[in-house]
Amino acid sequence: GAISPGWNMRYKAMNTYTNGLPEAAYSDSTMILGLDTQSSLQAGVDIAIRGEIRAMAEQYVSAYELDEVFICGGDAPRLSKHLKKYIFAPSNYELYALMRLHEYNQK
Repeated sequence: GAISPGWNMRYKAMNTYTNGLPEAAYSDSTMILGLDTQSSLQAGVDIAIRGEIRAMAEQYVSAYELDEVFICGGDAPRLSKHLKKYIFAPSNYELYALMRLHEYNQK
């Protein structure tokens, strides 16, 4: 898989590494075209994350001939309404999978 910065880290980076951009916050009602600085930051981050996840998933499907792609992690629930064709797992899915693997190896 791949690990990539989520909404909060991207907002914080734009605030920290620019001269004067405010720190934005995630919004469920983000538009695709911002009307002011705050909504433009939100639109940019939202569109970038969705595009990035979609591109990664398509590459995995193509490279590994997969039928399904699981998306998990802290921000996964925010993506589920925008990326319908992927399977969204609970944020602790990795831990659950490792626990099951450990149990399997104990047999």
